[in-house]
Amino acid sequence: MSDDFEGEPKVMEPDEITQWQWFPLDELPEPMFFPSEKVLIKLKYRKGVFY
Repeated sequence: MSDDFEGEPKVMEPDEITQWQWFPLDELPEPMFFPSEKVLIKLKYRKGVFY
């Protein structure tokens, strides 16, 4: 997580990704890409585990 960033997300691989968006952690979209959900919510981020 970063609180220090500038600019807008930009798609650099249009064959793989259709768009990037920023969301507050308490307003994440559903359904979410399963691996992202697992890391952000269920396991690591909310428990304060960082690598």
